[in-house]
Amino acid sequence: PLAAPRTLTPPSHAASSSQILVGWTIRRIDPGSTSFRQRHNNVGAFAEGLHAKDETSKKVLDRRTRVKLHEERYAASSFIQIQIEGKVHEDDEGSFVGTASGIYRTRDGRKYTITCAHNVVMVDEENDELITSLVGLTAYDGRQGIDVYKAKYPVTEVYVHPLYNGSPKCGFDIAVCVLGQQIASSKYDQDHFTFEDVEHFKFDDGWKAVDPAEVEEQGIMVEIVGYPGEKDSDVYQHQASTAGILKTKLGGYILKHHVDTTPGNSGSSIMVVDAAWLQRVGARMSKATVAVHTGSDQVNRVNYGTLITKELSTW
Repeated sequence: PLAAPRTLTPPSHAASSSQILVGWTIRRIDPGSTSFRQRHNNVGAFAEGLHAKDETSKKVLDRRTRVKLHEERYAASSFIQIQIEGKVHEDDEGSFVGTASGIYRTRDGRKYTITCAHNVVMVDEENDELITSLVGLTAYDGRQGIDVYKAKYPVTEVYVHPLYNGSPKCGFDIAVCVLGQQIASSKYDQDHFTFEDVEHFKFDDGWKAVDPAEVEEQGIMVEIVGYPGEKDSDVYQHQASTAGILKTKLGGYILKHHVDTTPGNSGSSIMVVDAAWLQRVGARMSKATVAVHTGSDQVNRVNYGTLITKELSTW
C-alpha cells in the first residue's frame, strides 16, 4: 500500500544545498562534507540487542565474530557490506553509523544501496513530522576499520517508504540510498582484501520476497553481518534462530530473531541460511535476505527487522 504524498520539512541545521521534495522522501546532500572520524561510544547503550547471558555470572554475552574480508571464507561478504555514516548537526563532534547492504545499479546506471529508514531520517516529535536527519551522509563500501575501505561515496538521494512513521517496528522501516561519484578508497590492498580470482567463490546469495506464512514458524536459522556501532567500523557476524513474525498496525510485518546485534547493526540484511527452509521455499541460493534489521525489543528479549513481503518488494 502507498500512503498519500507528504512534504518533509528540512531542520534548521540542514545544509543549504539540501532539498526536500514532495511525495517520496528524497534528500540531496552537499558531497563536500564527507569525512567523519569521531563517533559516539556510550558502552552502556550498546547492551541493547544483546539478550543472551552467561548462566553462571549472568553477564551479558556478545557471541558475534569479527569478519576479516581478506580471508577466503569471507570474500563474498566484502561485496555486500556498506557502512552509512553522518551527523545530525554540522558542528557535532560525533557521528552516527549504520549498516547497508550491497551496491546495485538502476536501469539508468545509478548506484544505490539498501538500508533502514531510521538511518537517514528522524521524527520531529514536537511538530509531528519526519525530517531529514543527517548531513554529509556517506557510504563506505567494504569498510573494516576507520581508515580501511574499498570505496567511499556521498549519498545524494534517499528514498524512504511512504508508510514509515518513525518507528523501527512499523513494518516499513526501509530506505534506498542513491550514491554519487566515488570519492576515494583507503588501504584497498592484499593485507585487507582478497584479490584472487573470485569465480570459485559462491556468490549465490540474494534478496527474496516472502509470504509472511513462509517465515511465521520459529527456529529458522538466520545470519546478520554488519557494523556494530561500538566496534570501530569493523564487520561482525552472528547466526541464530528466528522467533516468529508480527503484523503491524500499518499492515507491514516484522521478522523477530535472536541474532546478537547492537546499535549500528540497523540496516543489515537478515539472511536465511537454513538449508531446509531454502529448499522448501524453492530459493536456489545459500543465503536469502528476507528482512532488514531495524531494532530490539528489550521487554521480550528479541531483535527484529522489516520483513520483505512480496507487496513491499514492489516498492
